[in-house]
Amino acid sequence: MPNSTLPYDAATELAVLQTLTELKTHYRDFVWESQLWAQVGHRRSPYRVMVLFGLSARTKDNFLVETCRRFFHHFPNASSLLEHRSGRETLLQSIVRKGQLPFVESLSEKLEEWGGKLPPDKASLLQVVGVGEKIADCVLAYGWGKEALPMDGNGCRMYQRLMGLPDMSKSWNSSSIRDNLKTIFIRHRAWMDCQNIAMIDIHELLRIHSQLVCGRSPDCQRCMVTKCLSRRREYSGCMPPESSSGLWKEWRELIVEPEQSG
Repeated sequence: MPNSTLPYDAATELAVLQTLTELKTHYRDFVWESQLWAQVGHRRSPYRVMVLFGLSARTKDNFLVETCRRFFHHFPNASSLLEHRSGRETLLQSIVRKGQLPFVESLSEKLEEWGGKLPPDKASLLQVVGVGEKIADCVLAYGWGKEALPMDGNGCRMYQRLMGLPDMSKSWNSSSIRDNLKTIFIRHRAWMDCQNIAMIDIHELLRIHSQLVCGRSPDCQRCMVTKCLSRRREYSGCMPPESSSGLWKEWRELIVEPEQSG
């Protein structure tokens, strides 16, 4: 059983497994992270992953993409960030928000301490100012292809509604939700393998549905999740929006090392 403050029983497992099956079926045209990693994982940059997710807090995807494009234009890799320590403050202030500067400065200090390379272990990543469990798990999963399960607000909201938990309840947090989902994944690993669902794919399945259907104002009439305990309206039978191949395409491209010219 998970070390969690949330309820966990056979009904919990059934609800999650059925929901994952339904989401995987309805978003069948989408390329999940485990599939994408097989194609471009060898070119992923842990440094770029850290920067992108480190700047993502309270930032919409389109604004995050533009911010990271400007950032990587000047600091495409860890060595460039370290090389331009002198006089870069004004430049950084024109790229990132004031509240994001401590993260960038801390990352730079730690990179110097680590010899210019991010270490692939969670405890070290958490030493960077502004990096919590979610960002560290993102770097492990997207940067190195390690088994990790980041939980953002989208995934937490989806799980909370699925299980009928009080909105914004003080009795649970993202760590508790992650513990439950990890336990289900481990207990049903063979089933997950048959469904081609990696641990990081659970995060993406919940996130995509939360963004497209189960947002802050849920569109229950277009939600096919049958086990949801927070449904406000009956499912009308309409399919959810098609998840085009372009969804998340821009930020996914930014965390890949640019190809060397010549």
